[in-house]
Amino acid sequence: MRPTVSVIIPCYNQARFLPDAIESALGQTWPAVQVIVVDDGSTDATAEVCRQYADRILTLRQENAGLSAARNAGIAASDGEFLQFLDADDRIRPDKLMEQLQAFEAHPAVGVVYSEGVYIDAEGRVTGPVPVNHPSGRVFHELLTLWGTVAHAPLVRRECLDRVGGFDPGLRSFEDYDLWLRIALHYPFLALDRVHFEYRVWGNTMSRNGPVMLHSAREILRRYGYVHPGCRECARARRAGLRRWKSLVSFMMMQQARQYLAQGDRVRAWQNVLFVLRNNPGHIRHLLRPDALAGKWRALWRAQRSG
Repeated sequence: MRPTVSVIIPCYNQARFLPDAIESALGQTWPAVQVIVVDDGSTDATAEVCRQYADRILTLRQENAGLSAARNAGIAASDGEFLQFLDADDRIRPDKLMEQLQAFEAHPAVGVVYSEGVYIDAEGRVTGPVPVNHPSGRVFHELLTLWGTVAHAPLVRRECLDRVGGFDPGLRSFEDYDLWLRIALHYPFLALDRVHFEYRVWGNTMSRNGPVMLHSAREILRRYGYVHPGCRECARARRAGLRRWKSLVSFMMMQQARQYLAQGDRVRAWQNVLFVLRNNPGHIRHLLRPDALAGKWRALWRAQRSG
């Protein structure tokens, strides 16, 4: 008997892209697929989109509770032996589940199989590869040093979640990083060199909250950086992980600051600069880039120093 895969799609006001996500799940070459959409209190046309697929998917609706709670509701309602998480604005390619399940069959001890992906824009056009960090084997320390994937890259055995639990609603960011680290404590991972998912990037990066991201990363490093008392590898991974997260978030904050300054929002631009100065001052070099914003940066810097 072929195992069932449950594809869980949380959705909050993503009716525009939701049909793409649903169709990509229903279009898998693996025949035993259960598709579950969790409407997390959407106020757009999400409910109408789900009604159009009423005979092919299971729809759950809840008051807005956040991404982790929506995914956990989908897990609780699912029947699959394997679980695939898919955001409502992204897509998986037709052979993803088939090829990952074949890898599970060849490696029965593995708990997670993850694969490669590409970025797409709002219209679904491929814009480039998604950079990932996908080690294979016993990968806990490597993932603690640098978690580099997205939630829809892995396919996971249900057994893993039965053992370690689901997503932590208490985390405001990186809740998938937290889950995969818990799984990595008990199960080996396997990487496939195959492009299986499409990660949509649209709008801009200014909705990302750098301080919240870094706070969540610190919390995760505190949780898992000490699970093996006296372990030198844990200590090394914890320190390296903090350096990497500071660097990644600071780079993102400087990109935001440039956008704010270009729009004339000097207050928020300066707030981002102060955050970077406190956490990773080396990234201030991005202020010195010779471009059209250089004069504005100098004016902002002089105004803050004189003020």
